[in-house]
Amino acid sequence: MSAGHHAKTITADAVTLPKSAGWTKLPIVGAVLAVVGLAGTYALRGEHAEDGLYAYLIAFLFFLSIAIGGLFYVLIGYLTRAGWGIVHRRLAENMAATMPIFGVLFVPIWIGRHHVWAWFSEELLATDVMLQKKAPFLNDGFFTIRSLLYFGLLSAVALFFYLQSTKQDKMAAGSPEWEAITRRLQMLSAPAIAVAALVATFISFDYMMALDFHWFSTMYGVIFFAGAFMSCFALLAILVVSLSNGDYLGGAITTEHHHAIGKMMWGLMVFWAYTSFSQFMLIWYANIPEETLWYKHRWEHGWEYWTVILFLGHFILPFFAMMSRHVKRNAKLLVLGAVWLLAMHYLDLFWNVKPNMHHGHGSPALGAVEILAFIGVGGVFLAAYTFLLQRTPMIPTNDPRLPESLAFEEQ
Repeated sequence: MSAGHHAKTITADAVTLPKSAGWTKLPIVGAVLAVVGLAGTYALRGEHAEDGLYAYLIAFLFFLSIAIGGLFYVLIGYLTRAGWGIVHRRLAENMAATMPIFGVLFVPIWIGRHHVWAWFSEELLATDVMLQKKAPFLNDGFFTIRSLLYFGLLSAVALFFYLQSTKQDKMAAGSPEWEAITRRLQMLSAPAIAVAALVATFISFDYMMALDFHWFSTMYGVIFFAGAFMSCFALLAILVVSLSNGDYLGGAITTEHHHAIGKMMWGLMVFWAYTSFSQFMLIWYANIPEETLWYKHRWEHGWEYWTVILFLGHFILPFFAMMSRHVKRNAKLLVLGAVWLLAMHYLDLFWNVKPNMHHGHGSPALGAVEILAFIGVGGVFLAAYTFLLQRTPMIPTNDPRLPESLAFEEQ
């Protein structure tokens, strides 16, 4: 990657959504979808409480992972002093800034936690030796405290970086405070990444891996991170192409930026495959019954078909389809690849979570309740994200390194 040296500037007005733009109606659309989807999820929750709760948990994790991916995008950008991504950093900052809504969206899961995680059962605790050993960690009180810490810490980090960045937009370029904001965020990015990484790892442990409390994997948090970060770039690809087509980004996003986003999306997809295979290979090689049982649940009762689809669709097909330079530089093909990988990310979460339902006998069917839960949680995310999108310029127009990003050229 390199940056050209020709001058290029952009104004805040050129990258702020006009009130007449269709995008400004999306918060209302999102709110309607949220009401319809969540009400439908509750109505079709089934005879057992966990049926609706599992569908809701999968949708919740999908959109939460995108927000987490957006936060990592922002933090890593500041840590590495990367200039190329500044032009679309605000779009990722808005993803991260939706984090507080997930604390609210988690409330139904917390209320129904005894129906989701088997280890909450007092009867099971009295008879299961493994659960007794893990009880200092897997207990109701500590679970609640951890959940409060997760959303509190992630929200604090995300909002701090978002508010500092948007504050810089309004400052006079060259002033001491204007320069200090960039230095401050660069300095704080390293400890913030450490906090975000720990929280994201334990979110994957608590809300996914602990659904089968007998099983554990030290790779699990890394796999979740890979999928989350990949999904952030996938949504970013859709956003930059869509907003550019509407001429809302002032011509700031070029084919060079599309190419770079496509490379990151493709590379993180490969990283997800690498970490997922590493987890599988070590468990297969050791051949320890309590470890292999997790994969056995995903290779019977119809789950074997989803396993094959996940392998082909999340790795083999996009690996070859998106390797081409032409695909990354073609806006329509880039968006198609992004939508495909987002679908595969949802399938990955579905494959990880739902087999644990009904004590390891969850149905492989993707039904109406999953679709409605996705629409409901997605509607909340859409409303929050598009509300933030129109509050500030969609590009940090006053960032010191914006000219470098505007002149970016992919190699």
